[in-house]
Amino acid sequence: MAEQGMNRRPSPDPVSVLRGHRASVADICFHPSKTILFSGSTDGELRIWDTVQHRTVSSSWVHSAAHGVICVAASPVLGDNKVISQGRDGSVKCWEFGEGGLSRTPLLTIKTNAYHFCKLSIAKSPSEALETDDLEINKIVDDMQRGEQGDQPTDSTISKGKELSEGPKYVAIAGEQSSVVG
Repeated sequence: MAEQGMNRRPSPDPVSVLRGHRASVADICFHPSKTILFSGSTDGELRIWDTVQHRTVSSSWVHSAAHGVICVAASPVLGDNKVISQGRDGSVKCWEFGEGGLSRTPLLTIKTNAYHFCKLSIAKSPSEALETDDLEINKIVDDMQRGEQGDQPTDSTISKGKELSEGPKYVAIAGEQSSVVG
């Protein structure tokens, strides 16, 4: 038994420690293409960190201190200058950021009525990862125009030919009832 414990490698030393949050950090997320990190804490604060200089670029309270941030997410499907925060208050907010930090007000707020511990998930639509031919494209466009694919937006870009198509984006959130995902 003692021999098994000796084969364990020690934990690696961190490259750096980012200090600044006043409450426990609930979630972190790297930007997909920039050298920044997003962090959300239990007091509702969202911070943007420069991972090269190891310092805070911007900080803002985006959810109430009573509820805090449960999740932060960035994705290429959101664009290069957007981040999503999810609070324990049942809201999901999309923020724009730039050189000056976060926008003062969210671009979009979704009230989910989900007041529990499930984090959101950003997903691409299945059509984004598939090569399609003209017949399939026409069917997808027709279905979307008729609204047969649920609540998907109809303004998505779909290219003809054998190119990758860009379709609707989704955010999956556990619903108000524990058995519902919306």
